[in-house]
Amino acid sequence: MKTMEIAGRLLFSTESVLETPSPLFLGFGLRETAFQEVERRLNKRYRAIPFHCISLCPSREDDFSPWPWGDFPGNGDRLFAFVETDLLPTLKKRYPISSIYLFGYSLAGLFALYGFCKSEKIDGAASMSGSLWYPGWIDFLASQSFLPNKSVYLSLGDTEHKGTDSLFSTVLDATKKTAALFQEKLGEERVRLEMNSGGHHVQIPYRIEKGIAALYKMGKSLS
Repeated sequence: MKTMEIAGRLLFSTESVLETPSPLFLGFGLRETAFQEVERRLNKRYRAIPFHCISLCPSREDDFSPWPWGDFPGNGDRLFAFVETDLLPTLKKRYPISSIYLFGYSLAGLFALYGFCKSEKIDGAASMSGSLWYPGWIDFLASQSFLPNKSVYLSLGDTEHKGTDSLFSTVLDATKKTAALFQEKLGEERVRLEMNSGGHHVQIPYRIEKGIAALYKMGKSLS
């Protein structure tokens, strides 16, 4: 793993140096140890696959919520404006990038899908155990339209909906509805929903690795 700084923000990056245009997987919410484990897994299983994997180092000021609800301030647009106007243009100057995918876990997974919806420049997104229970998300997604040839990967732990919180317990239904809406808009072959064993805090780097690999394979096989 190596670190870099762009517009005053720290980023984690895989060590690969690629000379030909390759996909960029841009992640959110991963701390250093989690990113190191994701990189280790990617290097072990997919060393020969050319792609860039970079994650924005979490900041206390980051907010992944798309609009205000409860204690969530809804400043996701502010963070994504930084991604779109500062981060991605700089990364494109530094690396030969052929396509751009966003990924995240939990609330950052919701943010990855939200960013995908907000910009035609994003080719796909992976949301692992995403907070798709977030009030208003399904209605927002239903109102969106997309250019062709985009891809989405979703995954969820098979016991995440079994808690006592009445809102969080809707996550399975919300994730299935999200997958169905994306399939309707993008085509069934461009959307994958996968269930994992366990709850929300289980095998997070493994689930992220699977999401990145699945997006890469969908992008290659359907291009």
